[in-house]
Amino acid sequence: MVHPMVEPRFAGLGLRVVSALAMMPPVLGAIYFGSPYFEILLGGCAVIMAWEWDRLCGGRTRKTGVFALGATYVAAVVLTSLGRPAMALAFLLAGSAGLLILAARWRKSMALDGAEGDPGWRVAGAFYIGACCIALTWLRTEPALGFETVAWLLATVWAVDIGAYICGRLIGGPRLVPAISPNKTISGLLGGMASAGAVGVAVAVVFDHQSIVPLAAASVALGFVAQTGDVAESWIKRRRGFKDSSHIIPGHGGILDRVDGLLAAAAVTALFFATREGGISTWP
Repeated sequence: MVHPMVEPRFAGLGLRVVSALAMMPPVLGAIYFGSPYFEILLGGCAVIMAWEWDRLCGGRTRKTGVFALGATYVAAVVLTSLGRPAMALAFLLAGSAGLLILAARWRKSMALDGAEGDPGWRVAGAFYIGACCIALTWLRTEPALGFETVAWLLATVWAVDIGAYICGRLIGGPRLVPAISPNKTISGLLGGMASAGAVGVAVAVVFDHQSIVPLAAASVALGFVAQTGDVAESWIKRRRGFKDSSHIIPGHGGILDRVDGLLAAAAVTALFFATREGGISTWP
């Protein structure tokens, strides 16, 4: 009698851990030392994300279009680092408009239909990725609290990923969104948010902030945002028939797979500070 093979709870964990440990030094170093290392790392990742997004959209964009989108991201990051975030957004809007025109022409010339041929689908995602890169750069380049903010942001998102993975595997239970991501569970969501709250407390202690409870609450909320970004990318991949955005990072997939939650969290955090009197200087 042949027994069905059951996938171990932590199958592939070793490869994920090794890849994560290999990525940590350059990422943490870039965040700590700031400009220009942070912009170089983010710009390089943005170029790869431009290619990955094109791949998710069907990979029909001509290479010049992918290069142009990547160059737009890099220019937006540079403009933001020079203290011109509004100009960076305007540049991104102009680049997105150009991509929309080109994508519409490609759709017509190649007789594409559905999501693969929808210019709006392609451009909306491209703009979102670029706007999130601007948000991350803006947060890090704040002179007084940029490092603390991005360190908190990254630690929170990492804690969400780790907490959700461990709780989901150990506890299991009802699926969160089975039609979109069969492996995500409600216990994983709650575990990830709890881990994010713990990071908020730890960050408040490490950076000697008095507002421990508000920061912990903000971290829990940010954990939910990060999970939402993760689910959103899973929905896009399932809609397009992909398991990963690429296979650049062993055990993790692509850059988009690794930073989907971070992009969403950075966008919400930047929007919050941008609309708050005193901006990021009032953190936390």
